[in-house]
Amino acid sequence: MWTILNLAAAATFEASPGDDIEALINGLVPGDELLLHDGTYTKTDRFGVNIAGTPGAPIVIRNFDGESPHIHRPDASQNLIDFDRAHYVQIRGIGFSGGSAGLRLIDVQHFTLEDCDLHDTADVALRANDTGFVYEDLQILHNEIHHTSGTGEGMYLGCNSNGCQVANSLIANNWVHHTDGPNIVQGDGIELKEGSYGNTIRDNVIHDTNYPCILTYSTAGNGPANLIEGNVMWACGDHGIQSAADSTIRNNLILSANANGIALQPHQSGNPSNITVSHNTVINAGNDAISVRDPVGSVVIANNALYA
Repeated sequence: MWTILNLAAAATFEASPGDDIEALINGLVPGDELLLHDGTYTKTDRFGVNIAGTPGAPIVIRNFDGESPHIHRPDASQNLIDFDRAHYVQIRGIGFSGGSAGLRLIDVQHFTLEDCDLHDTADVALRANDTGFVYEDLQILHNEIHHTSGTGEGMYLGCNSNGCQVANSLIANNWVHHTDGPNIVQGDGIELKEGSYGNTIRDNVIHDTNYPCILTYSTAGNGPANLIEGNVMWACGDHGIQSAADSTIRNNLILSANANGIALQPHQSGNPSNITVSHNTVINAGNDAISVRDPVGSVVIANNALYA
């Protein structure tokens, strides 16, 4: 039975397996905190979330200190959780598994996912790709994302053809691996789609993917370039890093890739331009350490250590 720890404008709640956490979550108001105790919270119907905090009073959903709650869906007839609306929401220290997509972000802004374990999904693990939305200020930090199926991306951020955008977000210190299972048809580690801008992909560890470990498209003129910095990757099933345009790629370590270490090449409406590649180390690329195809603007390649 869930309990209220204090009665105030902002309250703290606890929940245990067997409680209706969907109802609890959807009842949270700005400043509330929900603490989940150890155990598996199994969901078999659609799990939809519609909540909003404020800049000064975000809603927090996290593990009880020292405990490891796990939310699981045993089939792929629905996504694990659909965040229909989540503004100023922070999720920390929770395990997630099962479902079609794992976590689907729809109308989501100022959203933190931190210290979570997301795995064994029937499709992409984390998706933010609903047409017409701008996903502003996603903080995807220090999560482990692994063992996907289907299209199999660890993170699918933004939409094809500039249909939605992830903007001014930080994807940092995550461990993304084994998006290369036998039933995977794509399997990027982190994919940032066309039109997304002003994002930082930093200090992630990515390995054993089916497609590129990191793939970014052009910003389509929507905003500043994306930064790919300080990541370590190996066993990338395609390129290590692939980018179409509008990116700064620096201080990354690529230990092995089946194709090129860093590939700058056309993708959708973007051709290589407004790209700087510097201070990267690439070894054991299956083909070229760095390749540039059909550039239409400035491409600067400087101070890299390369072996192929």
